[in-house]
Amino acid sequence: MDPSVVALVRELVDDDQLDTANARIASVEIVTNQFIGAPIGAATFAFAPWLPFLLDGATYLGSILPFRRLPAKSEPPADAPAAASTSIRHEAAEGLRWFRAHRTLGPLTGAIAWLNLGGAAAFSLLVLLVTKTVGASEFVFGVVLAAGAMGAFFGSMSSARVTEILGRRLTPDDCWWRSGSRPCLARAGPGGLSARAT
Repeated sequence: MDPSVVALVRELVDDDQLDTANARIASVEIVTNQFIGAPIGAATFAFAPWLPFLLDGATYLGSILPFRRLPAKSEPPADAPAAASTSIRHEAAEGLRWFRAHRTLGPLTGAIAWLNLGGAAAFSLLVLLVTKTVGASEFVFGVVLAAGAMGAFFGSMSSARVTEILGRRLTPDDCWWRSGSRPCLARAGPGGLSARAT
């Protein structure tokens, strides 16, 4: 569902508002998934293991109502040539060929996939680092997760302004550099966590 929401943005807002609209979508996802969804999901699972899945399905059904109020996609001009009828497999193959040949999107997608792979691997070990290696409690681990969610929220809310200052080409580089510098700063700190983790 998330990709469909992002794909609709261009149909609903002007080009000069895309950065702000995408930032708001990201901030809403962070708030609902990490601040609100996780505690509610844990509480309902403790009450009844099947209840979170029922509520999740109900929210998807409930999303139909606001989506029905979206404006219909504009029709092509009457004098426009009719599109040739093709299969989904043909269109998917054509799209993949175009995607691989693109000088920017292909490498960018590969870099993002690699970044997400590393982030997911690190996140899967975070609970062990906090509770086992550092010896902190589960409450502290919750605080660490909340701090990460807050950073992501404020980052998404400020992304439009940062993009306005740095431009769309430099903003991802700056964000990735800052993300990559955090392990280095932790290692350089006195008694850094990474020294104990390794």
